[in-house]
Amino acid sequence: MGFLKSSVLSLAGRVDRLGGGVPILLYHSLDDDGSAVSVRPRFFRAHMEYLARAGWRVLGIGDLLREWSGAGAPPRKTVAVTLDDGLVSQHRVAFPVLRDLGFGATVFVPTAKLGTSADWNLPDSFPDFPLMSWDDAAEMVAGGIEVEPHGRHHRSLTALDAGALADEVGGAAADLESRLGRKPQVFSYPYGHEDERVRAAVRSAGIPSAVAVADAVYRPGDDLYRVPRLSMDSTRAADDAEAVLILRTALAGTLADLLRTKRAILGALGRRKLVASQQAHADRR
Repeated sequence: MGFLKSSVLSLAGRVDRLGGGVPILLYHSLDDDGSAVSVRPRFFRAHMEYLARAGWRVLGIGDLLREWSGAGAPPRKTVAVTLDDGLVSQHRVAFPVLRDLGFGATVFVPTAKLGTSADWNLPDSFPDFPLMSWDDAAEMVAGGIEVEPHGRHHRSLTALDAGALADEVGGAAADLESRLGRKPQVFSYPYGHEDERVRAAVRSAGIPSAVAVADAVYRPGDDLYRVPRLSMDSTRAADDAEAVLILRTALAGTLADLLRTKRAILGALGRRKLVASQQAHADRR
């Protein structure tokens, strides 16, 4: 644990920390599968319980953007939690934890896919996770969780023609308003794919902001249609304490590439274990 902690702090000290900001965490599936888009349920709970113990305010991204649009000083010890894809595990695992702790959060859903599965994962060899239903989404809204659009079919928006793009963005906004009775406030780009044409489509649909995947904190002056988030996927750790340390590293500064940092930490641990194993083998000879 001492080695991991020193590695985290050493790596964190090398990244750019200029300018204040608000960390926005991104999760996908909460399961023990170990996929590249998974976080163990126990680690998600450990993350949220740490935030509660440490006195962080935990909001949905919509509440955060209404409170602070990037002008002036950022709110102190505030973090937003987001979950992409509308997976069943977000309703069954995340929702009870968030509700018990009195936390806000935002779930981004592909509106035409709810009640089916994340079959868009299959070409990438990720699991075909089941998606929540509209009833699940409505229950989460009633429990204080924001539900926002993630396209209609989880398609890469930059590859679409004008008509398909309008359907994926404007259609998702209309679906959400029809099913949940509220106008969307934040859009999440499927796969994180976006460009000026896609951002213009989100603006044209009347959605005032959108989130990206940039592994950086949201800082003063950032584009409201490219609000960055810190990916917490693939939080691999030996125990809850190590999982929390990875979270604390994300919260500590503007980690320009959180995933690279985690890979470096795990690589360093692997090299240390290999050296120890080789030394032990040599000592036995």
